[in-house]
Amino acid sequence: MPHINSESLNQFIQGDEVLLADLATMFVETLPDCKARLRFSVRGSDAIMLREAAHLLASRLGYFQADELREQAKHLEQCGINNEISDARVRVDQLIKGLDELVGELRQLTQLPLRDCDDD
Repeated sequence: MPHINSESLNQFIQGDEVLLADLATMFVETLPDCKARLRFSVRGSDAIMLREAAHLLASRLGYFQADELREQAKHLEQCGINNEISDARVRVDQLIKGLDELVGELRQLTQLPLRDCDDD
């Protein structure tokens, strides 16, 4: 199932493929650090880091109209706010899987050789 809402994305970028390529490149380049912060926050039970990383990610996902992933990130942000780290562990893994799929979609959409974001 695609994560990008193509119709909404096209409305957002108004046909500006250079803008889309720039946003995709920036997203993919910063994704390994974001994923690492999510993983570290749940391993270290750091609710503040979880909240901050999830908030930043939710904002960036908005550029691509990836609504389902954005909602997952917002839920993780709320887990951080409520200090519910145990609830966040499985959700972080699910979100990261979805993010990796999103990178594949961005590669196809932009036809750019976006650098792998595999940081495992």
